[in-house]
Amino acid sequence: MSRPLQPWRCAFCGNRGQRSEEHVLAKWMRKVVGPLPMERTTHATGFGLQDDEQAYASVGESVRVSRNSLLHQVTRTVCTRCNNGWMSSLETATKPILEGLIHARKQAGSVLLSPAESVMLARWAVKTSWTSELAGLGSQNQDHAWLPLEMRQRLAEEDTPPASSWVWLAAHHDLGVCQQMQAQVTFDRTSPPTPGKAPRRLLASCLIVNGIAMLVYSFANRTAFPLPLAAPHGLRMWPQPSPAEFPPPPVSHQDLLLAVSSYAPWLALHDRPFDHAATGTTWPARTSPDQP
Repeated sequence: MSRPLQPWRCAFCGNRGQRSEEHVLAKWMRKVVGPLPMERTTHATGFGLQDDEQAYASVGESVRVSRNSLLHQVTRTVCTRCNNGWMSSLETATKPILEGLIHARKQAGSVLLSPAESVMLARWAVKTSWTSELAGLGSQNQDHAWLPLEMRQRLAEEDTPPASSWVWLAAHHDLGVCQQMQAQVTFDRTSPPTPGKAPRRLLASCLIVNGIAMLVYSFANRTAFPLPLAAPHGLRMWPQPSPAEFPPPPVSHQDLLLAVSSYAPWLALHDRPFDHAATGTTWPARTSPDQP
């Protein structure tokens, strides 16, 4: 039996305003990145809790092909007020920062980011990560978003990213790659999970455009976690931003992929000793590669 459709509300402000169309990546980027094939492949795999809720098992890989490129990906889960308001202002303020980074990578130059620019770019990276997830879910499935509505509301209302998001800026070795990698992660405090104990949830994303990589970790609750990239490969933009010179030494594609998809480093965050014989981590990883 199918469940009834929920009344539409904006995925960020929660209001019932007029539905709008938000591009995950702004249209001006099409001139910078160049044409991409109008086809995007999404892969999903990982671990899932079994029906008896006593153990986890590996799930098979699923593949979905979308007839658009990453540059044409849109979400229809935002209202006109958000799209034309804070989202538009954020894109306008971030454009010269991104253009400077892209130019520095193409010309083998460098650019100094101020703390204020780092915060602005970090907020944009978080917004892009979350709108990409919503675009993948579709307009009718936004209640399946990994993070709660309250977090998206705070992003819309405040000038800084949420305290529970961490953002790094890295240099990718390949200037021709345009790709979005994303993983929805749930790690329980024990395995099998303890009834009544809420799991920790995380949305991990990495956007790679023209040799620039932005890695975003968004926790549903404030939780400490180990750094995904060892210095000096990544520049931390949030929290505690500081003046930073871009680019740092390039990081490999494999390192970025592992930063999104490898859940093993987070096992140390469990409150009690973890039983490695029964993996208590859900990792449906989703990647959407696009090559020019």
